[in-house]
Amino acid sequence: MSSTPKLFQPITVGTLPLQHRVVLAPLTRYRANAAHVPFIPLVAEYYSQRASRPGTLLITEATFIAQRAGGYAHIPGIWSQDQIAAWKEVTAAVHAKGSFIFMQLWALGRAANHEQLISEDPSLPYVSSSDVPLSGHAGAPRGLTVQEIKEYVGLYAQAAKNAVEAGFDGVEVHSANGYLPDQFLQDVSNKRTDEYGGSVENRTRFSLEIVDAVVAAIGEEKTAIRFSPWSPFQEMGMSDPLPTFTHIIQQLATRHPNLAYLHLVEPRINGNTSDDSRDPGHTQTNDVFRDRDIWGTRPLVRAGGFTREGAIDAGEKGERDLVAFGRFYISNPDLPTRLEKDIPLNAYDRSTFYLAGENGPRGYTDQPFATGTEVWEYIGVCPLLTHDQDPITVGSLPLQHRVVLAPMTRYKADKDHVPFMPLVAEHYAQRASRPGSLLITEATFIAHRAAGYAHVPGIWSEGQIKAWKEITNAVHAKGSFIFLQLWALGRAADHEQLCSEDPSLPHVAPSNIPLPGHTGPLREMTVAEIKEYVGLYAQAAKNAIEAGFDGVEVHGANGYLPDQFLQDMSNKRTDAYGGSVQNRARFALEVIDAVANAIGAEKTAIRFSPWSPFQEMLMKDPIPTFSYVISELAKRHPSLAYLHLVEPRINGPTTDDSRDPAHIQSNDVFREAWGGRPLIRAGGFTREGAIEAGEKGDLVAFGRFYTSNPDLPTRLEKDIALAKYDRATFFLAGENGPRGYTDQAFSSSVSM
Repeated sequence: MSSTPKLFQPITVGTLPLQHRVVLAPLTRYRANAAHVPFIPLVAEYYSQRASRPGTLLITEATFIAQRAGGYAHIPGIWSQDQIAAWKEVTAAVHAKGSFIFMQLWALGRAANHEQLISEDPSLPYVSSSDVPLSGHAGAPRGLTVQEIKEYVGLYAQAAKNAVEAGFDGVEVHSANGYLPDQFLQDVSNKRTDEYGGSVENRTRFSLEIVDAVVAAIGEEKTAIRFSPWSPFQEMGMSDPLPTFTHIIQQLATRHPNLAYLHLVEPRINGNTSDDSRDPGHTQTNDVFRDRDIWGTRPLVRAGGFTREGAIDAGEKGERDLVAFGRFYISNPDLPTRLEKDIPLNAYDRSTFYLAGENGPRGYTDQPFATGTEVWEYIGVCPLLTHDQDPITVGSLPLQHRVVLAPMTRYKADKDHVPFMPLVAEHYAQRASRPGSLLITEATFIAHRAAGYAHVPGIWSEGQIKAWKEITNAVHAKGSFIFLQLWALGRAADHEQLCSEDPSLPHVAPSNIPLPGHTGPLREMTVAEIKEYVGLYAQAAKNAIEAGFDGVEVHGANGYLPDQFLQDMSNKRTDAYGGSVQNRARFALEVIDAVANAIGAEKTAIRFSPWSPFQEMLMKDPIPTFSYVISELAKRHPSLAYLHLVEPRINGPTTDDSRDPAHIQSNDVFREAWGGRPLIRAGGFTREGAIEAGEKGDLVAFGRFYTSNPDLPTRLEKDIALAKYDRATFFLAGENGPRGYTDQAFSSSVSM
């Protein structure tokens, strides 16, 4: 049994793989303009901050489903294209952090400010379930007609569709706190005598029809609802809410067993305040709805005035309970980690909660994260392995540690170079199981003419792109990130394999210098062909982004095509692509220029192996060439995602520590040229060596041990013994099965 409280353990909600059970509660903040469009980039930054722990579930502030459902100024909406466009930036920012976000759908009913409604559009009606006024509101609302009720049901469904279009992972219907659906549910506000009033079944009809319509529009797994059975806020609070809420929750469970979650407000909550002074005899518990015949073991979000201890206790009560925090999530954007590590919380300031219409950071995005030092002091870990609140950013990706999956050729594709599905998706998803991980795929052919090995995946056809989409979706569902390594073989290609696939495919390289043991004619590339290859890299990068990759890494190492241009023993050209350092570096630089232009520098990376003799490479003095190309990359593309360097001890797929130390330099010589940007180091690292590299600020890529340990980052962090790898299973070409690929065990000792 895990010693980690359930509150900090993973749970699936809908189809979302959450990594803990601390939820951002819906919090009205009034950060929208007069047209109910969220302020951008402010609102995107706010939610992005609170998504910084990968695998977090956020619920937005309540959002109007339509203008007629509104009645407050500066509240966001989800009915116009401008609103949808703004929300897309918010959801993209959250997903970039590896987290998830639901939108709360809102209709005010009698809680609306009638004057605000009229100021926006004099034709907007002030309505409710019945003509029962709310104290302090001018005039009584008009009871909705049955036709209008049906229209509102349709508005909820359309709002849900708009939310999904905007990138939301789902929606939560706000049926709590005395707003329109709650006004139908409770007998204190619903005095109707038709099919929407009177009996429990009739009063619950509106909310159930809303959920039915939303589910039909976007699916059960993307739909949730919030209730406040015990709250007296806005003159609610039936004398006995149990029959009504028991019935509706039972109906929801029966009609929609795969509903994402049920969200219940705790009895102590009265609107936006906690009221622990209420008569205990009239204060019930939401635990009654946990009965197996009511909501059962489905996901339940509980909200309202929880302390750390109370939240942990609540999490232990139910197998699938989550806890939503509001006020402390406002003042602590890193709340899940502060709670888990018991780091003191920042105090909140109520005076900044409702700065209506203020498009600025005050009380919204200016709250501090716990520093890396604070986190380390509380949890006692090293910089390589845990950066929960001081993550390293690679490109625009907020990684949560610095252990990277190295590119590993595994030959798991069919004869058309399409990855085997679902096998390959499972392989990468396993290694993405620690949220905030960076994976680099096996080397992948940019085009048919750039290939020359069987069973290696490609990225030029629609079938390949479609398969890779399943893989990237599987990785992103784990809250992690993935780059595609782009590959062109050049002289390393198997000429017979090229001809067997298409006799017209040429076997080319920078110069006519064949590799020993390779048969068939090899010819020097023309300048026109060089330009074509540059274009192929750019198109492959675009295809990778279409397939959902977070970026690409150009394979400029290990004696493949870009490396063949870089190094003087394989490049004997006398034109603009050979001879001098500048000329030999031209091809690699043009490739990066084209890829960065196609998809952005922050999504572009490159790998070099300055010291490797693999495939008859290794210049007498590689430092001038690689110092030049690295300094040029830093100068031309300062926001390049990362530089990936193979350690000197690596010779292709093997480690060679026997080489003459006098001829083995260190990649540290290139640090000055790279200028402190993200650097990945790969090759034969132990845990201790990786930690030492991490102290320098580097990321470390693991290959062989990531093959045998899909949970490698956590094993390294917890110093759990590593499973041994089996070289005999590394290259089972064309084998579409789990052997040595997806059958490695996760550690039962891992406490996540």
